[in-house]
Amino acid sequence: MLSVFAGCGGIEGDGKLSRVEPLEARRHYNIARATFHEDNTFTAIAEEDGQNLTTRGSYNYNRWKGELTLRYGAKELTYDAGALMPKELRLKTKLADGRTMTAVLLKQEGCQRCRDCPMCSKAIEEGK
Repeated sequence: MLSVFAGCGGIEGDGKLSRVEPLEARRHYNIARATFHEDNTFTAIAEEDGQNLTTRGSYNYNRWKGELTLRYGAKELTYDAGALMPKELRLKTKLADGRTMTAVLLKQEGCQRCRDCPMCSKAIEEGK
C-alpha cells in the first residue's frame, strides 16, 4: 500500500494511482488515492470489494536511498522510490513470487514547494 509525490525532495501532496506494471500485479495493489502530509503522516483510500477503506499512518522518505517506508497498524512496508519526478513517482516492490511490481502514481495538485520550484512548476504547467 502506498502513494507518493515528489518535487525538490519532498513527497507531500495528493495523488491517484495511474497504473501498475505488470498489469496482473494490480490485484496486489488496492490503493486508489492518498495524501501525504508535511508532518510525515498519510491518509490512503483503498478500494476493496466495492467499498472505500481509509488507512492512516506515518511515513519516512529517505531521499538519499530512494526509499519510502510506510507504517500503519502493525505493518511496516518499504518501497524503492527510485527517481523522483514533479508529477509522477514509480514505486517498486517484490511480490511473494519474486517478481517486481511497479506502481505509477500521479500527483493531483502541486504543493507550495512544487509551485515555488521552477522545474516542478514548469512540469505542472505542461501537464507532465
